[in-house]
Parts: sequence; structure tokens; C-alpha cells
Amino acid sequence: MSFTLTHQTRRRAAGVLVPLAAALAAAAMPAAASAGPVFPTASDDPSGLVMHATPSTGGARVGRIPAGGSVEVLCQTTGSQESDPKYGTSSIWDQVKFTGDGTVGFVTDLYVLSNQDHIAGVGACDGAAPAPAPGPGPAPGPAPAPGGSAVDGPISRSEVMARSLPWIQRRVMYSQSRYTDGYRQDCSGYMSLVWHLKGSPNSPTLRSSKYTRIISKGELQPGDMLGHPGHVALFVRWAAPGRAVVREEYDDGHPASERTWSVKNTSQNTAYRYKNIR
Repeated sequence: MSFTLTHQTRRRAAGVLVPLAAALAAAAMPAAASAGPVFPTASDDPSGLVMHATPSTGGARVGRIPAGGSVEVLCQTTGSQESDPKYGTSSIWDQVKFTGDGTVGFVTDLYVLSNQDHIAGVGACDGAAPAPAPGPGPAPGPAPAPGGSAVDGPISRSEVMARSLPWIQRRVMYSQSRYTDGYRQDCSGYMSLVWHLKGSPNSPTLRSSKYTRIISKGELQPGDMLGHPGHVALFVRWAAPGRAVVREEYDDGHPASERTWSVKNTSQNTAYRYKNIR
């Protein structure tokens, strides 16, 4: 998959040498007084990630980080809002130092793989507080439903299972503030996506009578839900007696995935059925 931002920047800058003024601006940018945490950058695009003199894709180029290269994050700030079909949407930018040659510049936080919106121990650039990623308003609308269900309408089990695959295939990372396909990238946002709900109700709401009813574990079918206070997951099948296979967004630092729960974990969750599943 290609980075949309990197490709756009590459087209704008094709054949253009980095201006002296941009290099001087990069050298003059404030850096953190102490070393910051180091993280890898996304490696999907072999052309790497462009560094800018300002927190915007319109800022002058000051360098390029090879695909998967590591950066030291010096500070975070608000910049242009950027989107990527795999990594979500965010207006957070990081001022980083490329560990390979010491170049300092700004990159969108989307491609710094800290798996955190606000990185622990990293301050704001020039005293400006980093902005949270956008909520449901500016986020894209729900993705088209394979099978043709309407938002909040009746939905087949086969459609639910089809809707559950793309985030796993694209390795959409867990986040409680970023959105992909119009849904928050956490456990309840994932369930809202697969059931084709309007918005991303939180997990207590999904477990309430507004959306679901409690069933026995013996009644579980693909497309039902397992949950407990603080977490929900899509039931896929039984791997063995008492061991559920689920698809879920489950924690910081992890992408959406299919996992087999232990007997203990399965036993600690209640089974639920979405009222509109058919």
C-alpha cells in the first residue's frame, strides 16, 4: 500500500532541490532539551516518509526517512489534518529527529508507530498543546456495506462477517480517538463497524438492551458478541470446548486481529446478540 501523503509530497517536490531557506529553517527549529522516545515509522511505502519544515504537507521538504526508519520524537503539535486508509485520520504532527543522520523535521503522527496519539513523556512544541484526532464529525462516513444493509437496519450474519475482515487485513491499529471508515478504532468502534451502526457507541451501550440481548454461550453464532465491562469482541466460532475464536480491537499497540481466547477468558465474558441481526 502506498502512503497517500508521501506520494502527494513526492509529486509536488519532483525534480526540486531542497531550498537553502528550508534547510536553515529546519536547523533553527526548537528541539527538546532531553532525548525523546524512539519509534519506527511505517514501512509500507518503499520511498519512505518526507520530513517537512512545518507541521503540514505544504511545508518545505527538509529530508526523507527511509521506509521503516526510526525517529526520536522531540515534541508534538497541531498541524494539517491528514488521512490514510490504513492508519486513520489525525491532525497531530511530531517534530522528530531521524536517527540515521540527525535530520530534524515534522512528520504526521499517522506514520510514527508509537500506537499512541499523545506519546507519554513527549511535550508540546512551542507550548501549543497537541490536538486530539478528530471525532465523528470530520471523520469519513461509514463504509459501504457489502450486502446492502442500511445504517442501524437489519443485517445478515454473512454481511457482518464480511464487514469484519477489512480492518484485520489492513491491520488498523487500536485507538480510542482515531477513526477509520467513520468508526472509532477501538473494541466498540469495531463492533459498530461490523454491525453497520450509526456512530461508535461505547461498550456499555452495546451491551445494553438498546442494541443487544443476553444469550447463552451455547446459542452463539458467527456475528454475535462476547463482552464484559470495558471490552467487546465479535464471536467467530469455537476453537475447542470453552475456547472462543473472536475478531477484535483489543489494546494499544495492537491491530485488529482474529484471536483464540483461553477457556478462562471466554468464561469471563457474557454472550450477546444484536437485535437487528438476521
